[in-house]
Amino acid sequence: LTQHEFGSVDAVLYLGPASTMTTSRLPKSLCDDVSYIAMRRERMALSGLPPAQADDLLSRDCPAIPPR
Repeated sequence: LTQHEFGSVDAVLYLGPASTMTTSRLPKSLCDDVSYIAMRRERMALSGLPPAQADDLLSRDCPAIPPR
């Protein structure tokens, strides 16, 4: 970030170099948990993500989840 960008934020979270980043899939137990999926959809909605995009992301992580 530039000096100007640092002046526009309250905090910066550095997670390390991109080469060390990893990803993980949701376990089937969470994908099968209706209340967990509902909570994920609610959080995505709070972030302003349109429902169609939220469903796309959820189906990427949990392919068996039907759209709303």
